Amino acid sequence: MKVRIATGVIAVLALAGCGGQGKPAAEATAAASSAPTSSSAPSQVATTPAAAPAKGDTPSKQFLIGKWGTNGDCTMAIDLRADGTSDGPFGNWTYSDGVIGFVDEPDFKVTVTVIDNTSMQSTNGGKTATMTRCP
Repeated sequence: MKVRIATGVIAVLALAGCGGQGKPAAEATAAASSAPTSSSAPSQVATTPAAAPAKGDTPSKQFLIGKWGTNGDCTMAIDLRADGTSDGPFGNWTYSDGVIGFVDEPDFKVTVTVIDNTSMQSTNGGKTATMTRCP
């Protein structure tokens, strides 16, 4: 039973990290460039949006946030929320150096690497899956 749940979690995690990253950065850049300036205020330096992660990279925590399914199947997608909560079977999640952990199941660790902007590879206990971002 845990293997089936773990497979579902891996799928969901794969889907969560792929959606909606570009828009907030673009909006932030647009807002920064259109913000009024005055001669008495310090000059503002526009920030460049973070580059999309490359294949094989360790994803950022921001990349992981969202809904993830396994191999394109979003029926059992897991929602990894920015506050560290999830709707998955293992409860709250943590992330450090490419490894997703779960508070309610401390021995369950999922190692993830980027495939592209909408998918990542997840490995747990020798089992590998492709996680894809869900809407």
